[in-house]
Amino acid sequence: MFKTTEYFRYRRKRADRLRIRDEWIETAIDHPIREVVQADGRIRRWAYIDSERRFLRVVLLADAITVHNAFFDRGFLKMKVTYFKDTDTAVVELIDAPVEETRELNENVYLDLDAHGNLVSLTIEHARERANLPEMLFSQGG
Repeated sequence: MFKTTEYFRYRRKRADRLRIRDEWIETAIDHPIREVVQADGRIRRWAYIDSERRFLRVVLLADAITVHNAFFDRGFLKMKVTYFKDTDTAVVELIDAPVEETRELNENVYLDLDAHGNLVSLTIEHARERANLPEMLFSQGG
């Protein structure tokens, strides 16, 4: 179980935060898909909440167990496609998380997974042909 700050208990009474469940907060603490340590030592962790179809951001104090804030994060990166013209390769990043393992789906598609088996990204070789990239908007990499 996590601890909370007085600020968190006060803010949790807001209408937009009443529906946030403790188990969702625990998921973000224990199994984040992304973690960022701020300059002040506070830790931001995110979890995707399937039933809400949104990302929950939890801000912890530096002790990593005291919740200072929790809210649904509208600005969280959901997906980014980068195309590398020189090799006709597309990388689809679904979440910003460390890659633990890469699996080959076939000789042209690779799946990157995090430590919990969640799909982080996929790489598509010969992308123009296989992924019909002319029909997509994408950013071009380096």
